[in-house]
Amino acid sequence: MRARFPLLAAASAALAAACASPPPPGTRTVSADVTALPVAAAPSATGARAMLEEGRRFVFRVRNEACLETGTAFSADGQIVTNRHVAAGAAALDMATWDGDDFKAQVSVHSDSTDLALLDGIPPDETFATLAASDPRAGEQVWVVGYPLGDQLSVSAGKVLALLPGARFGVGGEVLELSNRVEPGNSGSPLLDSAGDVVGVAFAIDTVNGDGLALPVSDVRALSGGGTADASPLPCAE
Repeated sequence: MRARFPLLAAASAALAAACASPPPPGTRTVSADVTALPVAAAPSATGARAMLEEGRRFVFRVRNEACLETGTAFSADGQIVTNRHVAAGAAALDMATWDGDDFKAQVSVHSDSTDLALLDGIPPDETFATLAASDPRAGEQVWVVGYPLGDQLSVSAGKVLALLPGARFGVGGEVLELSNRVEPGNSGSPLLDSAGDVVGVAFAIDTVNGDGLALPVSDVRALSGGGTADASPLPCAE
């Protein structure tokens, strides 16, 4: 898993960014079994199918050729959002829809306090999700929709386990701890609530317990509002 800090030790936690190296062109990546990850309660078929259909409209595979990484991005409220470490080192990123339509997105701004970046690009269908009005609470059911291992679009169901101090993971504010399965390539994946609104952005895996980690939607709103925006170039993740 490539990360800005591939293994970040904190007071009681270690962090690995949920970003993957891209598969060779023309190669289909087969999902690998990841051990030590919590088993999330299976959603109803209707719920999983509905979230997958929602995700097809606004969730994209990202390929960063400059840093040889693959991640996920999504469009919401007229902007495209991904993680800062996914966009690092590139002026533009290669984007693809779930059914293979390609387009380009320019790296616009990023946050100095959280692992988020905004991109300028026009999705083929110009469809967007809605950012939720508030952050999710502990116990709330959520779905991670993204491209684990750079493979096909998929959905992972689970819930918010806790809200943790971001300082433990090298970011400001709070971090959402998830029971959802989060894998390399899920960096930048939206966290959807039962209404299909974006309530967070997956960015890492806690290597101490295998739990997924996400940034709350309030961080996205702060960046899109310009309060924490930085347009300076980012180096490739180490």
